[in-house]
Amino acid sequence: LKVEAPVLYRGVHVGRVESIAIEPGMSGRINIRIGVQEGTPVTKSTYAQLGYQGVTGLAYVSLNDDGSSAELLSAAGGEPPRIGLRPSVFDSGLDMIATIGELAERLRSGAKDFPSLVGDARGAFASLGALSHKLEERSLAFDRMSTSLEEVGNAARSFNDETLPRFNSLVEQLNRDTRALDRVLNALDENPQSFVFGAPRKKPGPGEPGFSDGGR
Repeated sequence: LKVEAPVLYRGVHVGRVESIAIEPGMSGRINIRIGVQEGTPVTKSTYAQLGYQGVTGLAYVSLNDDGSSAELLSAAGGEPPRIGLRPSVFDSGLDMIATIGELAERLRSGAKDFPSLVGDARGAFASLGALSHKLEERSLAFDRMSTSLEEVGNAARSFNDETLPRFNSLVEQLNRDTRALDRVLNALDENPQSFVFGAPRKKPGPGEPGFSDGGR
């Protein structure tokens, strides 16, 4: 934009740019002073945008109104009224292009990291595969352990059902033989000659041959 650039009100030429200057005490703020024809309906809802001529690309000031106020702008304290500047479609397009460029750059950066991410993913899948194999081995070991425990249980049941009763019977017979041997040993202790001559004959009782009544 430069001095003498045209000013259009809704596409109609109504004036020119008179000056362009930095506002004193406001760093980065530019004041564009324009002059418009008398009778131009500049209201409090009028706003300005920068437009660009097609082939030449020269900039101009475009005035538009959003219709929110019908009150005309008027000078206050000897200062000309101020019209707000809004981004133009072209400015929005430039912002969009810049945003797209930034996004493309991020995508390129992401594409550089993609092989590394793929490698990490492959490593993770390989680790999962190894873990799955180990879990399968543990499962087989548990199956074998379960089978062994079942065999031990079967052997214990067989021992209880078959071997233990026979063992108990053998112990009872051994107890009987031990008692009989105790009786024999006691008899020998009381009458040792019986081991040679045999056990003494019992005295005949009354009515038996050889019975003698010692009292008569």
